[in-house]
Amino acid sequence: MLCTVALALLFGSCESNTAAEANSKLTHESSADGLHVSLSVSSDKITTSEMLLVELIVKSDESMKVKLPESTGKWGDFAIFESRTIPAKLGGDGRVVQGVVYTLEPDVSGESSLTGLVVKAVDGDGEEVELSTAPVSVKVVSVLNSGENKMRDIAPNERVNVEGQTPRWIIALFGSNIVLVLGVVVVWLTWKKKQVVVSDHLHVDFENLRSVPATEVMSRIERVVCLALAKQRNITLSKVDFAGLHQALEIGGTTIVGLAEAIAQYEKLQYASQAVDEGQVRALHGRFGAIIFEKGKDMAS
Repeated sequence: MLCTVALALLFGSCESNTAAEANSKLTHESSADGLHVSLSVSSDKITTSEMLLVELIVKSDESMKVKLPESTGKWGDFAIFESRTIPAKLGGDGRVVQGVVYTLEPDVSGESSLTGLVVKAVDGDGEEVELSTAPVSVKVVSVLNSGENKMRDIAPNERVNVEGQTPRWIIALFGSNIVLVLGVVVVWLTWKKKQVVVSDHLHVDFENLRSVPATEVMSRIERVVCLALAKQRNITLSKVDFAGLHQALEIGGTTIVGLAEAIAQYEKLQYASQAVDEGQVRALHGRFGAIIFEKGKDMAS
């Protein structure tokens, strides 16, 4: 019984530091008559517990008026969890850049697809230009184990002869002690998990961001930071973005030291006309990480 308790405590105290490998980003592009559309998908394979990130970027001549696709509740075999519009800005090549970032949730496991999106625009002469993206296939893998345990009767020669065996009441007493010990261990592990679950999840999320390209960090870090701070401070967000986080903190009368400056740096990089600088993005990631993991620096407003 003591060995059982020791083993249970040993396995319960072990913490996994292995971060999931980042999936490569798949990009699909098409162009026509001064209009260029690129569709970037975070991966072609996810599990049912993961979200799929899709970024639609549209580049057009300044004389064009572009109409982005409307965000509805469904996109192909995925539900639209949230969408964020990227404001129009003038790129270094003289074209207007704008788009939408989608966070999609899989409905079921199996081969799923994203149907093509239609981007419409009107050029300076009043002519309508229409461009469609190609459908994208994504494999969704279930995290649940399937299958049934088959049962059969015990053959006569496999049945245990109980003569000369330990009395049943001793076995029952030993079994009840095992159940009691395991119950105590489960309660202890549950309490321990509650103490570390937030930091564990935050560690995994930020480790994942370390291994992805800078452009993907910029498309995901806002959501990761908002959810992390909301969990950490037990607050509810009306919308998972920095505006929603600021509103929730303001209602709760809390100011987080350094958060406003970090958000300002994020917006400067997000809407910069030139290409994203890798070093600045990594520095921004570290800055947000310091804010999240140093909760003790909060101040009451």
